[in-house]
Amino acid sequence: MTKPAEVKAIERVIPQQSSGVEDMVLSHIMSGGVITKDELMAWGKSKGLRVADILRAIENLSGKGRIRKRLNDKGNLVYEYVK
Repeated sequence: MTKPAEVKAIERVIPQQSSGVEDMVLSHIMSGGVITKDELMAWGKSKGLRVADILRAIENLSGKGRIRKRLNDKGNLVYEYVK
């Protein structure tokens, strides 16, 4: 069964949106160097981003080696930009 043209068009748009979220998340992490997960989620909420989209962007950026996830001295999850 073939997919309607509308569904195909939507499927092409979705990756572009997630890369836009990736760009936003990466630039925010780059501006601070190191940012906690809580700070990142609060920032994302203020920008109207969904938590799932932020987490997907984090996983993609981490997989590409653009950012690193680690625990800070207080045991909080932080994201840091990899130069």
